[in-house]
Amino acid sequence: MGWLTIRCVAAVVVLAVLWLFTARWLSLLVDQVSMAPLASAPASPFGWDGVTLQFGTPKHRLDLEGPGPSYPQVATASVDAENRLVLSVNGRGLVLGSRAGDLPAGGTPPTTIPAYAAEPGDVSTLTIERSWLSWPVFGLNLMPGQSPTWRRNVDYRLSWKKPSGERLDMLWRFEQGFYPGSGWGSPSGTEDRLTGLIQAEIQPAPPGR
Repeated sequence: MGWLTIRCVAAVVVLAVLWLFTARWLSLLVDQVSMAPLASAPASPFGWDGVTLQFGTPKHRLDLEGPGPSYPQVATASVDAENRLVLSVNGRGLVLGSRAGDLPAGGTPPTTIPAYAAEPGDVSTLTIERSWLSWPVFGLNLMPGQSPTWRRNVDYRLSWKKPSGERLDMLWRFEQGFYPGSGWGSPSGTEDRLTGLIQAEIQPAPPGR
């Protein structure tokens, strides 16, 4: 009975250690199948400050760089001669909207950034989802302040469909830390090729449209 107990305890310890080292990857695998809805934000009007897209209130700021450490430029945005914001991916562009005043950008003193509104007939959505599984965080913190004890993935999915059938899909992934006493913090990027703008695609209009 004693040996059986020792073996059971040893098995539990081994499984616990394996889970600690693989929980993040297991969470990513589950994310490919399903994520829990967290929030949504209106995709129009939106702001563009030359670096980041800004959606909704509270503000969700999303840049166009891919994962670290190299942070490649996955997509680009520019204002055309008609004062419309055009987002481009792999040489293909899609008009996101026309100039529509300004949006508050925060700061002290308060500042604003150019705003753009979707064109008539466009269908645009921004959804925010989180992992079902979080993973524990261990490590020595040499900086002032608390360190998170748990982390989970947070995905931002932007969908933009034109009346012609042309479609833009973008996916940003960030990590969100849990801090004892204050709860889940703001999503942020890492430098390990797992966060940032990880997917961007513009699909042309179907033939005959």
